Amino acid sequence: MQHLIASERVFVWQPVSRGLMTALKTQTQYSALFGSVKKHRLFENSGRDMQVVVPARISDGAMVYLH
Repeated sequence: MQHLIASERVFVWQPVSRGLMTALKTQTQYSALFGSVKKHRLFENSGRDMQVVVPARISDGAMVYLH
């Protein structure tokens, strides 16, 4: 797990691993602060674009918790 602070936000992320995304969705009660990265943008669990551009060092497909 990695983290960084950018644009007054804390990004905590890690690559996807089998079963982890489902477990984290359950544990966070489908929080809107948890999602995945596509084209350097953060998408919430429902697939909605959160309008958050993530820092370049966070790769597409990563799971991200935004704080």
